[in-house]
Amino acid sequence: MKPRILIIDDEPGFATLLKRLLEDLELYEVRIATTGREGLAAARDFRPHLILLDMLLPDMNGGEVSQMLAADSALRDARIVFLTALSARQQTLRYVGGRPLLAKSGKIDPLLAFIRDQLEGHIAQNARARRTVKADPEPRPS
Repeated sequence: MKPRILIIDDEPGFATLLKRLLEDLELYEVRIATTGREGLAAARDFRPHLILLDMLLPDMNGGEVSQMLAADSALRDARIVFLTALSARQQTLRYVGGRPLLAKSGKIDPLLAFIRDQLEGHIAQNARARRTVKADPEPRPS
C-alpha cells in the first residue's frame, strides 16, 4: 500500500501542481481538499499518513484544523506539515506547535524532499512487510 498524502490548500494551482508531482513519483496516493471542513472530512475518509496543511484557509486556520485532527483518535497519528506563503528568502524550516512549517513559495524540490523524508520510514516499513509476507512459506498440513 502506498503512503497516502492529503493536501489541504485553497490555492488550486499550487495544490494541483504538488499533487501531480507527487503522483508522478509513483510512491504516493494523493488527494486534495480546499477548505478546513472539506479537509477534515477527506482525512476521515482517506486516512492519510501525511497531511500538508495550509495555515490560512477560507473557513478556518491551519491550527484549528490541526487541533481537530489531533482530537480524532483515528487521525492523530497522521503527520502534519504546515504550509505557508512565506517569501522565498524564508525557506528555513520552522515549527508551529511542534509541527514543521514550510514555505510554498520558491523552489518545489526542497518541499518534495521533505515530504519524502517524512514518509521514508513508512515506505521502508511497507517494503519490509511485503518481503516478509513473500518469504513466509505456506502452512503445511499436519
